[in-house]
Amino acid sequence: MQKTRKGLAVGIVTCMAVSMLAACSGKENNAQSSAPASSSSGTGTASASAQPTQQAPLKFTYHSLSRDVIPQDNNEMYTWLKANKNVDIKAVADPQKDKMLDKLNLMLASGDVPDVLEFENVEGAVEIAKKMGESGLVISLDDWLAKYPDLLANHDKAYDDAVYRDKDGKMYVLPINLAAKKGVQLADVGPIVRGDWLKQVGMSAPKTTDELYEVLKAFKDKIPDVNGKKIIPATFDVFRQYIADAWTKSWVKFGEDGKLDSYQFTNPDIEGYMVFMNKLYREGLLDPEMLTQQSDQYMEKLSSGRVGYSVRIYWDMDTVNKALKANSPETRFVPAPPLTVTGSSVQPVYANPSDRSFNSLVISAKFAKDPANVERLMEFLNWSASPEGTQMLRYGEEGKYYVKNAEGLLEKTDEANKESAELNNTFLQRTGLDAYNILRIIPIPSVEANPRTEESKLGTEVWAPSVGEPLPLSYQLVPAGPIEQQKWGSMWSELDKWTAKAVYAKSEEEARKVTKEMLEAFEKNGGRDIVNERVKSMSEFK
Repeated sequence: MQKTRKGLAVGIVTCMAVSMLAACSGKENNAQSSAPASSSSGTGTASASAQPTQQAPLKFTYHSLSRDVIPQDNNEMYTWLKANKNVDIKAVADPQKDKMLDKLNLMLASGDVPDVLEFENVEGAVEIAKKMGESGLVISLDDWLAKYPDLLANHDKAYDDAVYRDKDGKMYVLPINLAAKKGVQLADVGPIVRGDWLKQVGMSAPKTTDELYEVLKAFKDKIPDVNGKKIIPATFDVFRQYIADAWTKSWVKFGEDGKLDSYQFTNPDIEGYMVFMNKLYREGLLDPEMLTQQSDQYMEKLSSGRVGYSVRIYWDMDTVNKALKANSPETRFVPAPPLTVTGSSVQPVYANPSDRSFNSLVISAKFAKDPANVERLMEFLNWSASPEGTQMLRYGEEGKYYVKNAEGLLEKTDEANKESAELNNTFLQRTGLDAYNILRIIPIPSVEANPRTEESKLGTEVWAPSVGEPLPLSYQLVPAGPIEQQKWGSMWSELDKWTAKAVYAKSEEEARKVTKEMLEAFEKNGGRDIVNERVKSMSEFK
């Protein structure tokens, strides 16, 4: 769990034939230029009297090493773009998965780079793309990004410069797909509580530790056995660390200056969590098997209808609710607010968004040899980045496959839902929806209705306060040092052992004593060394 958390143109322009000739004149010896041309005006009578001539469509190959949907020939979106944006795009889906670096290195060695190449930003991929730029295989995008700043809308410049700008100062890579950006990333994990049980005991979903204690007591006292077995007021699996966040704020703590302070296993505030969980255990409100049960045992308990409170990711909640609702539609888990300590101002953070781009684009120097090619391509991409362009590329013509609901958000039509739900359907291949969203733009804020279940939709709202801010750049981009690489995993397994000793202690006094012993142990067994190593590397970050 902790590894995962460290880790969870307004259109193509119609040009005059005469102006095209004028733009090309005198450039026979400048075929490699790919910078934007400056605008100029002329007063010649010939150009003034010439009639506009429709340009041939801009033809280019968009070769994706990450997409796996191959659009059908002459699909609907291809046809629309050719007619309305004057572009003829050959979309190639060539997913490489674990062969991504091999494919990029092969292109680098052979010098054969597609017109527009998209790849996934796995470790090492961006560096290979930079070498393509240094070798003259792909073009620098700096002038184009200055001309069309919307191509990097919602991006963090400091992050992009640190990760995607080459050592020669140029940007050969266009980072795309901000899937983890704040405003895109939804709250997916949080506390869940039995909504039907709350009604039975006449209480609301708990927000604070005191409220949770009272709710669990009411469950224990008032909810009858289920199929002859005692109910379990609360149980948890690895997601129990989110309960600890009520005291520690998150799995990692930074000072106001952005300096790393501690991890959860070296944070003294964790004592409050140990004492609280011990209290629940001693009063029979916490599953005694919490720290020993396997994942399938835990999920079986939730699905059995015997559990009142836990922490879960939304799709697991949906799975459990499907089993519970088989008996009665009212029998279900509902999201509860992120737990806070009574009287504390600490707002727990379950997820940190990131300014990372998950994919990148490069543009072949061969394709850009004709300056008109790259000029028209960038105009198309700029349109793609506009709200109008993004909505068209992702959802198609309004009313055909998506319609606006009462809230003004786009929802799939019943017919589109039915077709796309069929086994082995070709909905995406036939329509071409999102296949030509080359920038992989995700609108912020979203223009699409949340397609999740009723409970999961509620979760994105109720758990939203637990979505924090991106971690400091120096932490995100500094790799783990040798001490961290060697000892990171063992720190969390050691924390589990100490947690068991504290939670199962016979008294609050003993639980506090065990926690203090744990913190002392982590000062000596490498926990503090990991923190100090990170502090040092962050201070040296450039």
